[in-house]
Amino acid sequence: MEASARGAGRDSTLGVNIRLPFEQHANEYIAATNLVTMKYFFTRKVALTRASIAFAVLPGGLGTMDELFEVLTLLDTGKTTPAPVVLLDTPNGTFWSEWLTFMDQSIIKNHYVDTDDMFIVRFVTSIDDAVDEIEHFYSNYRGFEIKGDRGLMSLHRTPTPEQLRTLADAVPIFGGEPGYQIEDEAMISFNFDGRNYVSLRLVIDQVNSWES
Repeated sequence: MEASARGAGRDSTLGVNIRLPFEQHANEYIAATNLVTMKYFFTRKVALTRASIAFAVLPGGLGTMDELFEVLTLLDTGKTTPAPVVLLDTPNGTFWSEWLTFMDQSIIKNHYVDTDDMFIVRFVTSIDDAVDEIEHFYSNYRGFEIKGDRGLMSLHRTPTPEQLRTLADAVPIFGGEPGYQIEDEAMISFNFDGRNYVSLRLVIDQVNSWES
């Protein structure tokens, strides 16, 4: 937390502290006017996640795991809008690679979650790669909303009919009749029944692969 605040600077950092009998003081890189203190962890997590458009997670302890799984659960259930989740480690670090092995061998293998649920995380080993991953997520994708039984995804660029056909082939789960359609103002629509939020990442990856 201190490292991110120091990098962003006092004017660009919003601190969300937790009231504890120990380690409860905010770091020196957070201005007092940009600091709030929470009594409960669950309210702190709401404040941390609600306005966030990206999540970079570094190796940590129980609090880090609590916050990471909270974010993954919100994305998986559609309780927050799609956002990139970047697991950042050093080039020689093993924390996240071992965590991913645990998820694969103990959680996915035993069918507690689907393999698809891990689409929403990306593992990187440098700050530059983390920045590139986050910026690429929004390179064409802008936002997502639901209207009736259709999902609406706004983009920076209106796709071509050929690109839409490629999308239907790449992510057929949302392609039943009437299928993917081009809407006005750089927007596409597709069938969406309020499930399969994880697969939205596949759509986002596809639209971000389209050349401008």
